[in-house]
Amino acid sequence: MKYLSGQSNYDKFPHIEVKGFEGQAKRGWESILKEVSQRVNSSSKHILVIDTYHGVNHNEVLDQLVAPLYPTLVINTDHAKYSESQIFAMLERNITDDRVFGVIAPHKLEEFSITTNYKHFKIKF
Repeated sequence: MKYLSGQSNYDKFPHIEVKGFEGQAKRGWESILKEVSQRVNSSSKHILVIDTYHGVNHNEVLDQLVAPLYPTLVINTDHAKYSESQIFAMLERNITDDRVFGVIAPHKLEEFSITTNYKHFKIKF
């Protein structure tokens, strides 16, 4: 297959350069925790949102970053979505190996969420 014979352009280490903030990125849990702690402790109320890349070990993030901050509330939005098997069942009829005549699934993101859980999060928040 010709489309598989070329060099892949998949970036295994994606990054975004933000102009004006050179040298401000942190590396390692200790350094990241120190920076976040300083910012969090500078105000009485705060909301910290952590958005992760596919494949990130969420348990490690919770153990190394979230738990040491002693948060009042932690909301994991993964708990508001259907299970992987339920989502697969919803998409199964649209999944095909045909790259040319494949079907684009007509779903909307909210179809994969358990709305009662979102309402629960809103009440807790």
